[in-house]
Order: sequence, then C-alpha cells, then structure tokens
Amino acid sequence: MALFCLIPWSKAYAQIAKDSVTVKGIVLNERQKPVRDALVIVMPNWIADTFTNREGCFDLKVPAFEDSLILFVEAFDYNQKLIAIKPSTGLLKIHMTPQKGGVICTEEITYKVPLIDWFSPQNNRIFTSEEMRTSGH
Repeated sequence: MALFCLIPWSKAYAQIAKDSVTVKGIVLNERQKPVRDALVIVMPNWIADTFTNREGCFDLKVPAFEDSLILFVEAFDYNQKLIAIKPSTGLLKIHMTPQKGGVICTEEITYKVPLIDWFSPQNNRIFTSEEMRTSGH
C-alpha cells in the first residue's frame, strides 16, 4: 500500500523538477556590500523561499512561469522590497535601502547584581547598575 501511494507522488515531483526554473540573485546594501540572511520569497502564494548566504547570493527553484512573479525581500534594518520578475530575467541585483530612525525605543534598566566572594563571605555585597557603570565592571 505504501509503495502505491509513493509512485504518484514521485511522478508529480519529477514533473515539477522538470518544469522548473532557477531564480538567482544578489542582495546589496546602499554601499554595494552583500546583505546576508535576507529572506527572499517568491510570490504569489509563497511558492518558494530562502535566505541569502554570506555573499548576499540566493537561488530558488520555482515552477516554470510565463507571466511575472513577485519577489519579496526582507532583511533586518532594511526596508522591505517587492520586485516583479519575468522568466527571461537574468541574475537579479536587489538594492536594499536602510530603515530610517534605527532603534525605535530604548529603555535603561536599573539592576542589582550580587557580588559573591566564596573565600571571604564577609565581602559579599550587592552592586547596583550605577556602581557597575562608574567603576568599569
């Protein structure tokens, strides 16, 4: 029974592999440097996805298409990008623009850290965040 179920699936998989194309590209920042770990999604319906490597490159195998597909690219600290691609598109160069404003919100946290001296317990005490900041610890 299991073999019977696998045969139609393997034929379908072979058909998809035969009728597919590879979409390749590189994601660059505003200084023409590679953007690593950018998420690249082929749409509509989330056909395929991958992350860029350390050189900013990616390649995705997608079903062969005649019309254009949409490439969605997202990377930390950069604005999202939507790009229409056609079957004849060669190597894609995607230029990301940095998000304006950087960190949206920061908050200073006050804390206390116990200093434990196992050999001289009488020296144990609590350090505050202010003491740690001013004493260089």
